[in-house]
Amino acid sequence: MTVINVNKTEGRNGSIDALRLILAFIVVTNHTCIFGLYAQDIIDCAVPVFLMISGYYFTPSTLEEEKARYAKNIKKLTPILIGSILLYILWDVVKYYIFEINTPYSISTLWTCANLFCPPLWYIHAFLYLNVILWVVTTISSHLNKEVSIRKTPTFVLLLIAFLLWVFIKSQYHIIFGWNIILCFVFFVIGVLIRRFSINNFDNRLVIAMGGAFSIFISVVLRKYGIQELSGLDIAYHFPTVLLSICLLLLFAKLHISSTNVISQVGRKYSLHIYIVHWMIIEIFNLANNFQIPPLIRPFAVTLISLLLSMLYVKGKHFFIPVH
Repeated sequence: MTVINVNKTEGRNGSIDALRLILAFIVVTNHTCIFGLYAQDIIDCAVPVFLMISGYYFTPSTLEEEKARYAKNIKKLTPILIGSILLYILWDVVKYYIFEINTPYSISTLWTCANLFCPPLWYIHAFLYLNVILWVVTTISSHLNKEVSIRKTPTFVLLLIAFLLWVFIKSQYHIIFGWNIILCFVFFVIGVLIRRFSINNFDNRLVIAMGGAFSIFISVVLRKYGIQELSGLDIAYHFPTVLLSICLLLLFAKLHISSTNVISQVGRKYSLHIYIVHWMIIEIFNLANNFQIPPLIRPFAVTLISLLLSMLYVKGKHFFIPVH
């Protein structure tokens, strides 16, 4: 789902591309199955990891290159977001005339990123705005000949900023607009930090796996005894979710899966499209009362259909707009 270097395989980590497909399936599972309160923090990890992957691949060497990265992301995300919105508006028209379901719209979604017609689109919406903000900041600093950039910010300062912003939106999200943009920035920065730490030869997979297992254990305990509020508000993800997300990215960053592997290629090319279209497929299943699918089969069915539609879309797009 990350837009950085999406069309290049050279120098990519195939394991992380495979992780993208796994995360897309987790998103679908989260929206199609109910595993109970105990498992919620575990399956909430998908979007944080997607954002961390964006930061993991963020490796500019100069201020101009960093600014160019933001501009590239804006150029890629804008048509994706517009196309996604048009897709769901068209779907809402179909729902209105066939099923007489009226979807309310509000102009506030433009700045809150809370898309009523497709809630999962908040991630793409907010990440686009984040790139616009960062591009403006780097452009201004470039004109002033004073570099203000993520690239030059010390690791400790980035870590402190991410932590303070995360704490802030947990307590103040209800009185501010743009909390989801801040949330995107927090996880994006965590991805940047993971890249920096991984360069320092941190390769103990056992420790990483134990950290992931510990986060799952803590999540279940907090939920079981009704004290999950101690780890934060759901809107900003609980601490065990963040810890599990970090461990997942660290673990897959250390695996060795070729970028030419089928799973890696599918994850790289289609995970974002699966994320976009799956909500519509779920609604179609829910509206088709005579077409019942067993709960445990539903995530696989929705993922497969979303993948097929994504492949058709990409093939059609390349047919009308050849890639050079």
